[in-house]
Amino acid sequence: MSFRYKFSIVLIVLGLISVIMSFGGKSNAFTPPEKILGTLLSGTYSISPDKLAVMIVSQDSGMQIVDVRSPEQYKSGSIPGAVNIPLANLLEPGYKTTLSSRDTKTIFVDRDGMLSTQAWMLCTQKAYKGLFILGGGLEEWETIIMKSKFEGETISPEENALFEKRYQARRLFVQWNSMPDSLKTGFFAAKSKKDKELVGGCE
Repeated sequence: MSFRYKFSIVLIVLGLISVIMSFGGKSNAFTPPEKILGTLLSGTYSISPDKLAVMIVSQDSGMQIVDVRSPEQYKSGSIPGAVNIPLANLLEPGYKTTLSSRDTKTIFVDRDGMLSTQAWMLCTQKAYKGLFILGGGLEEWETIIMKSKFEGETISPEENALFEKRYQARRLFVQWNSMPDSLKTGFFAAKSKKDKELVGGCE
């Protein structure tokens, strides 16, 4: 994490402390701002595009992806499986059950990591658990997952496995963003069923 990014985070924290306090600072479930800042500066709240790609390809049932951009930006291209909850609506009562589950990792996504960091802070202040952001946002996803290619003469098994996961995630990204919204809800369920049928057909 660069100094410039860390400095931006500090400014965001200082600017939002008064705001997040108004969203429930007097409740029993409250994370102190200094603890939030410490976690932000440590970088442990961020996961890499490669790690998220593995989770998506393996259809990890223990995670949910929340895109905190506007509906218009979300429709322009989103991570496979992501639901859209704009930052301005994040703390509405209707989303509390979704975001406060202790059994599910929630990964916030946006363009460059700034909005998702704010989302992480707001929800962490409410003492929600298992919260992460996609490091670098969709810009980093685009660079690492969508545009990656191997340029060497030989490839190790580890590198081959990495590029295979990236390719699978890239293919899912294209499939997800090429279908109408009405079909996205059942996308992974249908894919899982199809995969099982293909495996069964090879027996």
